[in-house]
Amino acid sequence: MHQSGLALNYTWMFTPRTLLTVTGGYMRTSDSYDNPALGVQNDDELAGIQGIPTTGREKWIGRRTSI
Repeated sequence: MHQSGLALNYTWMFTPRTLLTVTGGYMRTSDSYDNPALGVQNDDELAGIQGIPTTGREKWIGRRTSI
């Protein structure tokens, strides 16, 4: 997992009625998900969550278990 972050903020008051605010940001991330149970068990059902359709997505969320 790689992550980076940067935030900049600059505020300048020219006069009591004139204000300049400059804001910027940068974000970079690289993530990998490695779970040996991926595609083997359905964590939603193990947690008791029902009603989430799994047809066609078994490769990622696991096969339906018998209740």
